[in-house]
Amino acid sequence: MFAVICNLLLSLSLIGVATSIYFFPWMQMGDLIYVCVFALVIICTTMPVASEVMTVMMEGTPSTINVEQLRHDMEAECGNDITDIHDLHVWTVSVGNVAMTCHI
Repeated sequence: MFAVICNLLLSLSLIGVATSIYFFPWMQMGDLIYVCVFALVIICTTMPVASEVMTVMMEGTPSTINVEQLRHDMEAECGNDITDIHDLHVWTVSVGNVAMTCHI
């Protein structure tokens, strides 16, 4: 929804800039200013998506999972039945899909 509102505002401002340049040719710097603002808005709105894509592509650990807390919870759940948990790996397979492996 945020992207739709941003696109609407950018389109309306482009119409405003084009109209002002048409009627007042000395305001040609308005086009440069508009392009710079447009580029900043695009960069700011795509950074969260790019960050999530990089986490998936690099198979990074999701920020919502604390691996040490997961290890502690596994040890607490199993009690004295296990002696060690090692090679615990948690990674993002795709958006919303997380995988985990470990040696117990």
